[in-house]
Amino acid sequence: MVHRDDYRRREAAYVKHYVLDHYLQKLAFKIGHFQPGTTLNYIDGFSGPWQQATEELRDTSPHVALTQLCKAREELRARSNELRVRECSSRRTRRRLRC
Repeated sequence: MVHRDDYRRREAAYVKHYVLDHYLQKLAFKIGHFQPGTTLNYIDGFSGPWQQATEELRDTSPHVALTQLCKAREELRARSNELRVRECSSRRTRRRLRC
């Protein structure tokens, strides 16, 4: 969940993360229901340089996006639909953020 307090002096990042937090999971559900077994590749072309306020990176685009995509994947799995999620970013990011 996006917390406004984590975004002092980063209002544009807050807006972007709010949109990811509220709409990306819905998009993943639609894709997963329409085409089970699909791989959804998440590429953030506007990520960084990070000025995260939290150690767990919860106020970064990759974390917000992966949190929502993983929730969608788990819920689809519970309904016997498979959605693969792949986050395309640096190795450092992938090591720190896992689905």
